[in-house]
Amino acid sequence: MSYNYSVKNTRYLPPISGKELADELKNHDIYLTASLYEPGGIHQLEGMAVGLPVLYRNNSGGIQESVLAAGEEFYEIDDMLVKLDKIINNYESYCNNINYNFIRYI
Repeated sequence: MSYNYSVKNTRYLPPISGKELADELKNHDIYLTASLYEPGGIHQLEGMAVGLPVLYRNNSGGIQESVLAAGEEFYEIDDMLVKLDKIINNYESYCNNINYNFIRYI
C-alpha cells in the first residue's frame, strides 16, 4: 500500500545510535513518543538520559513506569497539546524530576 503523505516542519534523519544519537537529542527540548503497548521500551530513556522531559501516549506499556514525574501522559491530540503546554510552562521542574539513577542501570 502506498501513501501520498509528506511531513511539514519535520526533518527526517536516518537511524543513528550512540554518541551521535545523544548529540542529536541534546539539540531538542522534549522527547515525544506515541508508542503503544510497549512492554519494555527504552527509547524514552535515551531522551531522559540527555535531560529531556517526556511526553508519551497512554497505553504505552512500561514507558509510564520509567518516566514518572519527568513527563506527562496524553490520550489524544487535544490532550497532547495541553500536556505539551504544561511541560513548557514547568520545564525546569520536569527536567529536575528525571531519575538518572534509574537510567544508569538500564
